[in-house]
Amino acid sequence: MCIRDRFRWGYNLTIDAPDSLNTLWSSASLNYSGLRLIRAAKFYSLGVGYGLQFDNYKIEQDSTNLIGGGIHKKQQIHLYSGRIGLINRFYLGKHGIKEGTFIEVGAVGALKIGSRMIIENEIDPKLNGNQGAEEVNVTYKKLQFTELLQYYANAAIGRNGVSLYGEYRLSNLFKSYESINNNRKLPEIAPLNVGIRIEF
Repeated sequence: MCIRDRFRWGYNLTIDAPDSLNTLWSSASLNYSGLRLIRAAKFYSLGVGYGLQFDNYKIEQDSTNLIGGGIHKKQQIHLYSGRIGLINRFYLGKHGIKEGTFIEVGAVGALKIGSRMIIENEIDPKLNGNQGAEEVNVTYKKLQFTELLQYYANAAIGRNGVSLYGEYRLSNLFKSYESINNNRKLPEIAPLNVGIRIEF
């Protein structure tokens, strides 16, 4: 059995955007996880990955924004999750777990352990009650319109511990909630996550 740590940096990308819940390209994703691989054959390993992930969704602003009420300078949704998944790794050429080229496919389940929405706006420091401030930030925590459980399909191609990965969310990120969007479920945003991963 091979035991390794993994760190990955990526971005949450919107594929199509029918409404104002499009995300900006700079919506980052960070993940730190452990990996256990069992060598089942010369060209194949079965693995289990487990860890924590932070996802930032920077919501593009326009006049039909469905959450947060109106247009803001900045609006972000932060999600924190614990994750576990199965990995199928196929080796190409040199057949080694710690080195060589590989292709990987798998599935991941995630449990939300925290959520918040941050809204930032500029204000006039001369107005009464603004205390001379030029900016105000409001944070909403424990977002009830986000789902507790998520599941994903993922793939990667790598060599010698460095890989490019892609992950697609198959489940819904949002659910209906009475004080959001007139109790209608919000349209989904940024189902695709792509980036670079390092194993060590």
